[in-house]
Amino acid sequence: MIPKMVDLITKVSKHSHAIDRLLRATDQAKEQRRSHASSSTDRPHKLRTRLGEDALEQIVAEYLAGDSTRTLATRHGISKTAVLRAIRKAGHQPRPRGPHPTKTQAAESSGGR
Repeated sequence: MIPKMVDLITKVSKHSHAIDRLLRATDQAKEQRRSHASSSTDRPHKLRTRLGEDALEQIVAEYLAGDSTRTLATRHGISKTAVLRAIRKAGHQPRPRGPHPTKTQAAESSGGR
């Protein structure tokens, strides 16, 4: 129905060139949205899909062994938030922020050096 109305308006309007430009611009915008939507799905979003089950288990094991979330994020090419999410999904509670307690105790026992 709408295309027939547009054809009728184009025939009777003295501004048919403006209507044609508007229709072309609308078509171009639709095409750009389609191409953008298809290009944004190149990389899977789920961490488990991108890294795999073994890598996630390795990240959790390294975290439990004392590595920081920042170190793990850099090593595995993911964000700190993704590391914390993997730890929580594995059923573990993240450590409080700040220096690791064993590092603090070692510094205190050596006289702060």
